[in-house]
Amino acid sequence: MTQLKRCKSDHEVNDVMLEVLASSMLSEEKKLDFFLDEVNKKKVSNEIRKRKRKKKLQDDFQKELDSEILIASLDSATSLNEKNGQGYSSIANEQVLNNQKITYNQKVEQDLRYELSAYMECKGQTEEVALQSDKAFNIEISEFSLEMILTGSSEVIAQNIVDLFNLTKLVLEFY
Repeated sequence: MTQLKRCKSDHEVNDVMLEVLASSMLSEEKKLDFFLDEVNKKKVSNEIRKRKRKKKLQDDFQKELDSEILIASLDSATSLNEKNGQGYSSIANEQVLNNQKITYNQKVEQDLRYELSAYMECKGQTEEVALQSDKAFNIEISEFSLEMILTGSSEVIAQNIVDLFNLTKLVLEFY
């Protein structure tokens, strides 16, 4: 009888040990499952962030490209209007600006060109000087001397100021 009780108690001990072992295995499996779920969530989150970042960069690039095209078309329309003797078309400009958003720097450049050309027209310059000022607004200068601005040379024109502004913008983009 003692052996039977002992056997029964050994059997109970084995059952208890199996239950403890099974529960610890389940606990380890739960921890492993939890860890794997967390790793998977982080991976998916990183992929989503990466896709959103890529899409944002593409959208920003497209907006910048559209703005550059808009500025080029506005500049050509302005120069055509000036050649045809028409004034600055602010209504057309406003309509285009409503459809496309341009950067602050491009807007400043555009306003500077307009105000300087309006100032030149108001001064009542001779036709020859007016033609030279029209030419000055359409030339491209790859490098711009700071000395020319500081010396106050008569060759400093609105386009030079705009080109200096653009060069400064490019330099600042590298930093």
